[in-house]
Amino acid sequence: MPIEIRNLSHAYHADTTLAKTAIHEISLRIEDGEMCALIGETGSGKSTLVQHLNALLLPSEGELEINGKCIYAHVKNTGLKALRKEVGLVFQFPEYQLFEETILKDIAFGPKNFGVEVEEAEKIAREMIKVVGLDESYLEKSPFECSGGEKRRIAIAGILAMNPNILVFDEPTAGLDPKGAKDMMELFRKLNKEYHKTVILVSHDMEHVMNYCDRVLVMSEGHIIQDCPVKEFFRSSELLRKLNINPPQILLLKDMCAERGIHIRDDVFTIEECVADIVKEVKDHE
Repeated sequence: MPIEIRNLSHAYHADTTLAKTAIHEISLRIEDGEMCALIGETGSGKSTLVQHLNALLLPSEGELEINGKCIYAHVKNTGLKALRKEVGLVFQFPEYQLFEETILKDIAFGPKNFGVEVEEAEKIAREMIKVVGLDESYLEKSPFECSGGEKRRIAIAGILAMNPNILVFDEPTAGLDPKGAKDMMELFRKLNKEYHKTVILVSHDMEHVMNYCDRVLVMSEGHIIQDCPVKEFFRSSELLRKLNINPPQILLLKDMCAERGIHIRDDVFTIEECVADIVKEVKDHE
């Protein structure tokens, strides 16, 4: 079932002189199997919004419904543990989610917490370590002996072990080298396409958003200000510049061409297509 958010607002320190509303009356629907990007400047409300999806934060106003489970403002909500099994949230810093003495115990912790027997939980851990591209030799290591990219994979394996239908990744490639970042994004695409997970990606990396996501949600000052398919969003770099977010390289190239009077079609999103348009323009003016 889809994610339905209706008139959702959240205020930190509500009912105090320090009250600050971080998101304002947001309404949106995310369908099963989508791979969405959530973008915006730092402080725009992205992390506040996604933390509502597994009830780390509760609404100050409004409501949300996820896989048939509802969370309301001003109501004592029950069944939050079941909801957290449906939505896996992976933080930007994997150290926040790793705490056991071995990777095997860390990955198996979630299933055990939901009532799975130890033997079955460890079997799941052995399966999930492979899904994230690591082998079973890691399982007896301490997670704190691993590299940043490996820790991120281990944190993801721990989330996958609970078999959530929805995966939320908050700046998942921050601090990774280009190969590590590409490998991570390929993993997310695999989880989306092969394992049919709904994926929500909070990111400032527009190359990743353009190349891997289907839909873009743009936040500014606690509001959703744009919601559109990825190809429609990347027709122009204007909004990205207003948000102080670096456009992908292909948009920078198209802007440079436009400054020189060379027209590149709006629906061009690869270097090869861009070169073909440049060649055509040159030939047309010979």
